[in-house]
This record gives sequence, C-alpha cells and structure tokens, in this order.
Amino acid sequence: MPIELLLRIQIVVMMARLQSPSLVRRHFQYEKVEDIPTERSIKLIYDKFLETGSVHDRQRTGRPSVMTAEALEEITDVLSEKSTNSVREVSR
Repeated sequence: MPIELLLRIQIVVMMARLQSPSLVRRHFQYEKVEDIPTERSIKLIYDKFLETGSVHDRQRTGRPSVMTAEALEEITDVLSEKSTNSVREVSR
C-alpha cells in the first residue's frame, strides 16, 4: 500500500528533527497515526528525499499503455449496449 504524500512529508520533517527511524515511528505511535510505515520504509523515504529533494515516487519504467481514448470510448459503447457481453464478444 502506498504511503500518503502528507505522511511522507511528516516523515521527512520528523527524521530531520529526531535523526532516527525508530524515534519517528514511536512519535507516530504516540500521535496515534494509522498505518505507520516500518523503520526501513521511513529510512528509505528520508534517503530518497536527501537524494532527490522530493518525496514523490520515482517515475515508473516499463512498457507504456497502448490504450487510446478512442479504444476506451469504443469499449464503453459496446458495454453500454449490452452489459452481459462475454470477454470474447467485447474483444471482437
């Protein structure tokens, strides 16, 4: 599960202040923050911030999507006409 942007920012601020992932984690437990990341995740987020200056995820690599707006519209039209289509019928 991805860590929310606001929580990442809080992690960077707390790491700058406390200098320890375990202390940051304890602080979040004391504040009753839900879904606290592990100490390793806290360290990785902080290290990435120091390296890149950002808490955003890096751009994903891999094969780009081939779905076009026209293809999506065509699929939507086919499904709206008859919602009980099989996968085979939709692919045709």
